[in-house]
Amino acid sequence: MAFVTSRMWEDRIGRLDDVAEFQGVPVAVARMWGRPLVKRFVGEWLRGDTKALPNGREFRLSDASVLRWERHPNPASLPLALDGGDALKETIVIEKRPSRTELTFEIDLPPGSTLLYQPPLTPEEAAAGCIRPPEIVGSFAVYGPMGEKTGHLLRPHATDAGGRFEWLDLDAMELPNRPGTWQVRILPRSLAWLNEAVWPVTIDPTFGYTSVGASYGAGDGSTRQRYQKAAPSDSGNVESLTIYGKELYSSNTITLGLCNWGAGWMPTTLLRDGAGVATTTSAAWRTDTLDSVYAVTSGTNYALTLGYGSSYFQVYFDTGGTDVHAQDYGDVAYSQGTLHAPSGPNYYGGGGRIMSFYATIAEAATGQPFIKRFGGVPFAALNQGVW
Repeated sequence: MAFVTSRMWEDRIGRLDDVAEFQGVPVAVARMWGRPLVKRFVGEWLRGDTKALPNGREFRLSDASVLRWERHPNPASLPLALDGGDALKETIVIEKRPSRTELTFEIDLPPGSTLLYQPPLTPEEAAAGCIRPPEIVGSFAVYGPMGEKTGHLLRPHATDAGGRFEWLDLDAMELPNRPGTWQVRILPRSLAWLNEAVWPVTIDPTFGYTSVGASYGAGDGSTRQRYQKAAPSDSGNVESLTIYGKELYSSNTITLGLCNWGAGWMPTTLLRDGAGVATTTSAAWRTDTLDSVYAVTSGTNYALTLGYGSSYFQVYFDTGGTDVHAQDYGDVAYSQGTLHAPSGPNYYGGGGRIMSFYATIAEAATGQPFIKRFGGVPFAALNQGVW
C-alpha cells in the first residue's frame, strides 16, 4: 500500500475518447481518471473495414470476425462498484472456427502498475461468508504505482449461437523491457467446447474503472476487529480513516482506528480510534474522524483497524500481497467509539486481502492545503499532476 500527496480534483472516469485503426491495429483510447489508457488488439486480424457506433467503433477482422469497442450500455449490471458508472465494453463475434485459440491484447498502464490475479476464495474465506462473483474469479484487479486501485479486468465468457455458455481464462504479463505495457490473453478453458460450438461465437470481456475491491465479505459471529497493513511514504498527522462496505441485514455502526503493526502479521497496540460512524445496507465509503490526530512516521507499518458493530458488515476487498491482513477473534464486545487493544493469541493473520480502506492526513504545504492518504487509496483521491 502506498502513500500519496494530492489536491482533490474530478474528471469523468472511463470516458471512451477514441477508437481507431493505427498502423493496421485496432486501438481504443479511454480516459481513466484524467489519464489516457490505451488498449491494442494484437495480431494480423484487421481487414480494415470499420463502422462508427453511437458510443464506439466496430472493426471487421480478417477471419470474418467482428471486434466492437464501446462504452458499456448498462454498467450497473456489472459486479463492480464503478466510479462514475463507466466501463469499456468489448465484444468479439467470431463467425467461424478460427485457426488460433487465443486472443491477445496489449494495455498501456502507468509504469509500476500491477495486475493482481483474483483466484477462487479459499475454503476458509468461503466458510466465513465471503463473496467473489463468478466474473471476478480468474479476473485481474489493476493497481497503480502508488498502491491505488484503478480498474478491474473482468473474467470473459463466450456464448455460441445455440446459447451454450462457457467461462474463458485470462492470462496477463508485463512485457520485458516495456514498463507499463501488459499483454493480456483470452484463452479457452476447453477445446472440447470449441469443437462442439455452434458458430458464430460471441466473446464478452469488460474493463471496469473502479477504486473499490470486487469481492466482499462479513466477519463471522466471533470476529471483533480487522486490520489492514499500510505504510505512509511521508510523515504526518492522521486525522481520519475511510472504508468501503455495507451491512448485510440492517443499519448499525462501525468504529475505525489505527494500531501499530508488530512483527510478522500481528498488531499489538491501539494508537487511536474515532467516535464511530453509522452504516446502512447500501455500499458506500464511510469516514470516521479520530478523537485526536496521530503522528505517523514515513516507512513505518501501521494497522488500519475496523471494529464491527455487527459481524454482518461486509468489507470490499481484492486478493493480493502477503501478510497484509489480519482478523481478531477476541472476546471483547464491540462498543461504538472504543476499539479494544489487539488480542494477540486470537488472531487469524498472514492474509492477502487488500481492503478498500485508507487513512487521511491533512496538513499545510507552501501555504496551500493538500491531502495525503495511505492504504487502499481510491484513485479519485489522486491529483492528475502527480503522474
